[in-house]
Amino acid sequence: MKVALTPPAIEQHAYYWLFQRNQQKIGVHVVNGWCTQLREEEPLYFDADERCVLLMILLELTPGEFTQHLADAKRLRPEYSENIKHFPLTRLLGYTLHSALSDYWPSKALDWLDEHVALQHLLANELDYTSTNKSLSQSLRQRAKRMVRGLLSDAMRKPAHRKDVFSLRGV
Repeated sequence: MKVALTPPAIEQHAYYWLFQRNQQKIGVHVVNGWCTQLREEEPLYFDADERCVLLMILLELTPGEFTQHLADAKRLRPEYSENIKHFPLTRLLGYTLHSALSDYWPSKALDWLDEHVALQHLLANELDYTSTNKSLSQSLRQRAKRMVRGLLSDAMRKPAHRKDVFSLRGV
């Protein structure tokens, strides 16, 4: 089942839910930032890499769909815009590349990295790991290896700076 964009987004107390799939909602808290809620349980915040497994479903959206939906949400509810723009994309992509045991999610992460080329420098270690992870298919490893090679050729031009949160400033 595909992730549903929730237009207009559902506001519930201090939460602004932006995505929904089955009984999972993903959105932002007015103070604490990005979170998810399964059924009616207490929301979980993305303060640890392991929790990014709950965000991986968003990689099924295209980066364009995702970015446009966030832009619309920020326009409709400007009081949430600061938290919306701090979606933990770098953390999500890094976790996905480093933890997956099949090709599906890493392939989605590489699709996003094709669109967000600037993040490739931030995820060089994860791309290198993916390029040598024998549990992944050869074609996926080679795709990651091409990104690593591209980074190595760019290495002489500018140093990489790692951030845990990718800011969607252009949104």
